[in-house]
Amino acid sequence: MSMKNDQLEQFDPTLNDRLLINDDSQSSTLVDRTIDDEQSKVEEEEDDDEVDHLTTCGIGSWRPKWMQVFASPFFFMLNLGLVGVIQGMTGTIFFSSISTLEKRFGFDSKISGIILIADNFADMILNPIMGYIGIRYNRARLIGLGELILAFGSFLTASPYFIYGPGTHLLENQAFFNINSTSTNFEMCNVDRPLEQCEDNQGVTVWPAVIIFILGSWFRGMGYTCYFVVGLPYLDDNIKKEQSPLYISMMHAIRLVGPAFGFMLASFCLSFYEQPFVDPGFGRNDPRFVGAWWLSFIIVGLLLAIVSIPMLFFPYQFKDASIKADDIQVKIKESGGTKGALKRFVSNPLVILFISGNIFRYIGLGGYIMFKSKYIESQFRKSSSSASFITGFTSFLPMAFGIMIGGTAISFFRPRPKTIFIVVFIVEAVSFFTVGSGLLLGCDPINIDGGLNDMNKFSLQSSCNQKCDCSTRVYQPICGNDLKTTYFSPCHAGCSSYNSKTLSFEGCSCSPGSVATKGYCESDVTGCNNLVKYISVVTFGNFISSIARTPNSLIYLRTVDPIDKGFAIGLASSLMDIFAFVPYPLLFGYIADKSCLIWESKCGKTGNCWIYDHDKFRKYLHGGAITFFAIGSLFDFLMIFFSDYVRNFYDDDEDDEEMQSLKEVELTPNDQKLLEKRGFKLGAPLNSGSFACVCKATYNGTPIAAKVIDLEKTSDDYRLKFLPREIYTMKKLKHKYLIEILDIFVVGNRVLVFMELAAGGDFLDLLHETKALSESRARYFYLQFGDALRYMHSIGFAHRDIKCENILLNKERTESKLTDFGFTRSVNERKSGNQMLSDTYCGSAAYVAPEVLKAKPYNALVSDVWSMGVVLFVLVNSRLPFGDRETKKLLASQLEKNYKYTKNISKQLRQLIDWHLTPDPNDRPTMEDVLAHEWFQLE
Repeated sequence: MSMKNDQLEQFDPTLNDRLLINDDSQSSTLVDRTIDDEQSKVEEEEDDDEVDHLTTCGIGSWRPKWMQVFASPFFFMLNLGLVGVIQGMTGTIFFSSISTLEKRFGFDSKISGIILIADNFADMILNPIMGYIGIRYNRARLIGLGELILAFGSFLTASPYFIYGPGTHLLENQAFFNINSTSTNFEMCNVDRPLEQCEDNQGVTVWPAVIIFILGSWFRGMGYTCYFVVGLPYLDDNIKKEQSPLYISMMHAIRLVGPAFGFMLASFCLSFYEQPFVDPGFGRNDPRFVGAWWLSFIIVGLLLAIVSIPMLFFPYQFKDASIKADDIQVKIKESGGTKGALKRFVSNPLVILFISGNIFRYIGLGGYIMFKSKYIESQFRKSSSSASFITGFTSFLPMAFGIMIGGTAISFFRPRPKTIFIVVFIVEAVSFFTVGSGLLLGCDPINIDGGLNDMNKFSLQSSCNQKCDCSTRVYQPICGNDLKTTYFSPCHAGCSSYNSKTLSFEGCSCSPGSVATKGYCESDVTGCNNLVKYISVVTFGNFISSIARTPNSLIYLRTVDPIDKGFAIGLASSLMDIFAFVPYPLLFGYIADKSCLIWESKCGKTGNCWIYDHDKFRKYLHGGAITFFAIGSLFDFLMIFFSDYVRNFYDDDEDDEEMQSLKEVELTPNDQKLLEKRGFKLGAPLNSGSFACVCKATYNGTPIAAKVIDLEKTSDDYRLKFLPREIYTMKKLKHKYLIEILDIFVVGNRVLVFMELAAGGDFLDLLHETKALSESRARYFYLQFGDALRYMHSIGFAHRDIKCENILLNKERTESKLTDFGFTRSVNERKSGNQMLSDTYCGSAAYVAPEVLKAKPYNALVSDVWSMGVVLFVLVNSRLPFGDRETKKLLASQLEKNYKYTKNISKQLRQLIDWHLTPDPNDRPTMEDVLAHEWFQLE
């Protein structure tokens, strides 16, 4: 129904067949909050060494006491940080080694792009799967296993060196290079030189090695998956929301140290020749030099294997976890599973804008970083090792500092979500301009001898070397006698010999004075002073843009429903793989190849690019990057207008202003006005669930609460079954210790349930503050909500979701009231009046009776009694009686009555709780029997 003719239609129970309820913040599908596990001394006969396998470190039954000091989010963060650092090194050492690998194995940038995207194909497939199923297993252990797979991928990537050995084709054979006493490994102009030998395949792409690199990249991608898709939700679920900015910024910042170290490690390894203990006869700046690319992969693989092992010992979850994984699984199932999660994902405009913006941003950022090292090497005439070091220094270390500053600022200042969105847009825009400045900070191109041919392509051939039959198989730059002109090789300068005494080439028909010297002309090397400016501007841009990294992560985590967190991160990661991480290596590889002037060529086949067109490379690389940055910033700007979708950012009441504005948008002024005519006024949300939120409200000025149910977010099963049942129940039940329903309305696609306000929180809030209750206080409250349940049973209603969170307190905490009737139903048949059995799995696992876990039809009334026994146990012990999260273990503990009391619990109360927790439902008491127990007569 909707509002028509200025009439606010009151809810009609006859519409029960068409409406559905969803969970709210206090519903049965919400995650059970952790009971404070601190307890008084147990009885002497109890086993002090009993271990909770879900919250302790170890594997299987081996869980030594000394290891338990590490069972905390802090130590997990430290281990995750070490894993992240070394994992971050793996990608950048490949980036740093691209030009070396292209040179060594003779492939071009397009093939490099294919190798790089192989890991994204693994991510693409595994991300949503791991995001959805990861929560069902020990997530820390999954991360450890993933990193071991990543280590294997690193070893595999290094294996071509051990298979093929060092590259010798760049040294070439004596016959081809006319090596004799007067020439040393240089291609000379010699008309008598034998024809190029093509049968040895040296210098041609080594395809088996390329396939190995692709497989190594695939395994690395498998290892990458768990770190963020599993690790980020695991960390966020185990810490308080107000701590999230600091922890998440640490996670991002520490990991970014890894890429910086990766560039440095690659720089160090590439400074050695491929076969480290062999002198190739020329220096690192010689284009023929091939560094020890394989060594960095071996080192990183070993380090990964070492730091991944401790990750295998962390618990399923930590004792003070803010969200329990087992309960999230129940919530996912009850809220529509993957279908429901996907529906909420695609219908969230902020999620769509967030992912769209990041897709374009990471295309630009990924492509820019991928070729930044090669760009510095070409544009500023630096060696591969120097370019790698500069890239790491300017890209990742500043970003790590920026991330920490961003996270710390959010933790300290706690800005409103809208303010965070604006800051994100500003810093990303600044980054756009700093990267764009690279268009203006280049160097003049090398004055290479050559020009455009008839096909408008750059050619090295001229009249002075046309009879030399020169090749471009190896780049061997020499400087002409004018000290300004660089020749591709001695052959292209028309040189016929090398004088080892004067260290110069002679008989050079293309060079003035027929003399030339080894290497670049000095003007080409020292004539450009823009490198420092370029590094400074880019470093500043990376620092500024990284300030937005932590806010971006938090925005996404707070935008999606908590139960969808892992699935949403996994699905977003797959979309990023498909539309960003797969295209950018190919796109920017194409850009780099289009900028190439001179290619390696042997036997008619093309290898890597030797010389780039400086102007084209600078314009294409930076122009492409800032184009994608600009589009990404546009989506950042649009997100500002949807910032009100972010709920409960810090998990406290300071979000009320933001939440209030959200509801003012959702309810039209006309709807609000009509509600006020009935005496009702809707206020700011208190908290929210999958399909509903509980808001502050007033009725004729008196504070009350309102449950707002969004029908668009519910499944057909709920709409047709549970909502009608809950609304019917709420209108039917009247008792002093049941939350009173004042009125129910339908406004558009929302159901508004106005109810009595319980301002004192629930029993878990009370227990977190006071620990266990005294027996007298527990008795006082039990008589209240116990009588409410007795009343419900007397008129044929079973609650089916009794737990501490569903028992609320008034402001003074002198009265307790039973609430949340989402699973409540009549147990009597309408015609015969006979009692019916239930077959729906209802409630939270820690509170439900054994017969419910067995998934067999059960008597819902005596099942409620079991849940009341668990509640009573919790009130006086400040912990759950059964700690197991796995259904089979939990059921076994229930049937064996495997629970223990703290000291000073009276004999009568133990007997009463034991009576509640009778495994056989036929022997379990009714609520009438329970309230007549002698414990209630004690003072």
